[in-house]
Formats: sequence, structure tokens, C-alpha cells
Amino acid sequence: MEELVEKLGGSMRLLEGERMSIEITEDETADLRLANGRCLIGRFMSERRIQKEAFRAFMARLWKTAGKVVFKELQDNIWLIEFSSEADKRRVLEGCPWLFDRSVLILKEVEESIPPAQMDFSKSPFWIQVHDIPLIYMNKHVGLKIGESIGRVEEVDVTGEGIGWGRCLRIRVQVDITKPLERGRALELNGKMVWANFRYEKLPHLYFNCGRIFHKHSQCSDNKNPKQGTKPSPKQWGTWLRAEDMRFSQGHSRYGWRRGEAQLIQEHPTGGKGLPEATQGHSLS
Repeated sequence: MEELVEKLGGSMRLLEGERMSIEITEDETADLRLANGRCLIGRFMSERRIQKEAFRAFMARLWKTAGKVVFKELQDNIWLIEFSSEADKRRVLEGCPWLFDRSVLILKEVEESIPPAQMDFSKSPFWIQVHDIPLIYMNKHVGLKIGESIGRVEEVDVTGEGIGWGRCLRIRVQVDITKPLERGRALELNGKMVWANFRYEKLPHLYFNCGRIFHKHSQCSDNKNPKQGTKPSPKQWGTWLRAEDMRFSQGHSRYGWRRGEAQLIQEHPTGGKGLPEATQGHSLS
């Protein structure tokens, strides 16, 4: 009890009735555990409140779930999202991150012992493209090594043989969105130092001053005006960190092209330059 009082501020004096503790057993929550398996907690990472109805309609249309999706706002920008099936929920989780109005929606499994407002929403999975490394180093082992230097690795986009040849090596990593975004890594390849550039798929709004995806604007020291007579420092982050979305999807090649477009791109190794007019205008994601 003393530990709980300390968490509440330490100076709280409990009344006699408040000193009683009530034990809640798992049996008394069993009827909700099945529903929990179909639910996610989502937090929209923005200082401004979103338009609720627009958010509900947009996400339901974007996810294209087989069954109905129910959105319940628990607190400002924190939502309980209930799916009709665990399969729909799993597919939505695997598609993270999801964006609305240029900001990211962090989705997490329901944590039974933690109130939603106290859950950690600081990390989100992103597909990171590693560019400018030789083909011989585009494999699962190298991908894991690079990814683990950023955060927890969920997947490396390789074939069954562990090969990731292509325009880049793709790694799905849990990224801390409250810290400046990593722009690359120095790799020592057979005694030679090489800089590998990072690009992020589905990258939301990014603060170019500090490189963070989310923070309280007033708390960012880089937002302060420079002293009179001094030149502002050059931006260290920019739109060049955004990458084409090359996700897996049914009927697509490993890098996400539509079947017809994949064939055309194989015939045009310039990455799509010189494609027929009917194809050039299409989104390749």
C-alpha cells in the first residue's frame, strides 16, 4: 500500500475506506479476454486533436478488413480498435506504420495490466531501406547486424536463401520516434569504410530541425530563434529520407511492384525510366 501511495505522489493521506484493497481474479475478467484478442490500442501521435469521423472513415477504408472495425476513443488521440477477427487485426499490425493527416498511428496489443494512457507508444515498426552497399553484403546476416544497431529487428526482406539483392536492403525495425531519426551507418567492408544511407518507407511528418517524428513542439530546443546576426544552421534532415513503399502484398513481387509493372521494370534496369506512358503515371506501391 505504501508503494502505491508513493506512486500517487507520496503526500496523499488515505481515508479508512481507501486503505482497503480489492482483489480481482482472472476468472472475473475471463469474458473479456477473448475480445481482447481482437483488439488493438492505437495512439495518434500529434499535439492536435484529430477529426474523429474522418479518422474512423479513412482508416476503415484504408485497411479493407473482411469484417467490421469499431473505433472507441478512450482519451484524446488514444483509441480502442476492435476487429471482427484476429486475422484482420494481425494483417493491420503487419502493415504498420499507418499514417493519417501526415502523422503516425502507433498500434499496440492490449496490455491487460496497464491502463492505455500509461502504455509506451514511443516505438513503431518501419521498413528501412539501406542504400549504397555492394550486392555481396545484401543478405540476412548483414541486415540483422545493421538493424540491431537501430532497434529490435522484426524482419529482413530476403529470399529463402537469405539473399536480399535489389536496389536496397530492406529491414523492418522498431524505431524510437521520440529520438532523432538515424540517417545511415558507417560500415567497414573488408577494410574499407562505406557510408550506407537509410530511407524510410511510409515516413510521416518529420521535424527537419531535430529529426524527430514526434515531440512536443515547445520542448524542442532546435525551435528557438537563432541569435540576431547569426545564420541558422543547415537542416540535417529532409524529405530525402522518405522512400518508395515496397511492401509485400498478394500478387506482387518481393519489392511490391504490380505483376505487369514488375516485368517492365526488369526490362528497364534504370528503375522505371523509359517505361511506356501508361505505366509511368501509376503508383508503384
